[in-house]
Amino acid sequence: RIVSDDRSRSLTTVKEGGSMTVLCIASGVPIPTLVMSINGVAFHTQVTRYMATMVHNVTKDDSLISCFANNGYGTPMQAARRITVSRPPTITGPMTTSVMAGDTLTLRCMVDAYPAPRLAFYRDKNLQQGVVESDRVSITAMGDREDNTKYFLTMKIKSVSMHDGSLYYCHANNSLGGTNALMGRK
Repeated sequence: RIVSDDRSRSLTTVKEGGSMTVLCIASGVPIPTLVMSINGVAFHTQVTRYMATMVHNVTKDDSLISCFANNGYGTPMQAARRITVSRPPTITGPMTTSVMAGDTLTLRCMVDAYPAPRLAFYRDKNLQQGVVESDRVSITAMGDREDNTKYFLTMKIKSVSMHDGSLYYCHANNSLGGTNALMGRK
């Protein structure tokens, strides 16, 4: 069983860099060996029926917490819980893209964040000039179907010309923070 620090409700989300308490509870005679693991890697082992483990500096990669109990008799037991690590957005994507005048310019940024971020493209680093959709400009945002922390923002400009400029800023923000990534065309 995994519970939050205040022990009042089950834990499903923990803040990146924060701490969580993991409780492993088992019964049996003789007393079982409990192994608490993070993503399949043993973190704490103890011969006991009740083990409380404090995990500090939780990272976004800490997604599966499990407890394994074995006393050498009967069937070993295991319980697991997926957690989501809340964090501010980080953006990745190609910084520059090559395109010829008259072709379609496609800029795509990938965002890692939880909770879900607000996403937008801007023309300036002060985020004052948002890119507006038109018959030539389309912007789509989507989340990954398998991973609720991955998002994609794509902008396509048809028949690109010198008037479209060369620098754009991908912006993402959620309740934990915000960030920008400079993107452009050569």
